[in-house]
Amino acid sequence: MRRFVLFLIFFVVSCEILEEDLSQRDVTVIAPMDGVETSAGMIAFRWHAVDGAAGYGLRVVAPSFAHAVRFVADTLIMTDTLTAARSYGCKLPLDAGNYEWTVTAFNGAYETTTDVLHLTVAAAEVPEEPENPDSEIPTTESSKP
Repeated sequence: MRRFVLFLIFFVVSCEILEEDLSQRDVTVIAPMDGVETSAGMIAFRWHAVDGAAGYGLRVVAPSFAHAVRFVADTLIMTDTLTAARSYGCKLPLDAGNYEWTVTAFNGAYETTTDVLHLTVAAAEVPEEPENPDSEIPTTESSKP
């Protein structure tokens, strides 16, 4: 029993040693920047990789006036340990509205803390139809004999 307890203590301590502490690191956002306004459609969320991260959590919410929050995305993105990616991200379809978003890097024992970023999505512009002068056919009075 004593060996089991010692093994358990060693295992717990070694797991803490093997995981890099990410808690004091920041995730550097590439796009969209805080406070940006963009058109509705597919919005690309991108950030720089954090050394030692096993994955990232992207959360996008749409706050409402009734102090309720509608989750638009709560996505986990796992890193590829075979390649050394310099950035990560994903695209999400967003309708017109105001959004808040965060991205968090994590590993088995730690995670970063992030600021809440704000994004305004404007309604997609509808192209105006140009005036077509040929569409109006001049009318003439018919003459009676």
